[in-house]
Amino acid sequence: MNEESSECGFKSHRGHIPNLFKLLKSLLLQGDLMSLIVRSKVKSTVKGMRLAGDFYGALDKRVEEVLREAAKRAKDNGRATVRPCDL
Repeated sequence: MNEESSECGFKSHRGHIPNLFKLLKSLLLQGDLMSLIVRSKVKSTVKGMRLAGDFYGALDKRVEEVLREAAKRAKDNGRATVRPCDL
């Protein structure tokens, strides 16, 4: 087997581990690693429409805002449960 040493000190077969690190780093920089939305579900919801590459990130941020606002409203009303009326 052909093993290579990566810049991280790991030995990998044909450089697969360094490629994984590069992928994870790019996902972290893009903020896509912990998304609240499911891209395939979003795309199927807007059938026949194209979505810009940065649409998903903007949608994810908006969903996070809505959730934080709903949680704040519930807390301000003395509840630990977020209800549909908090949206």
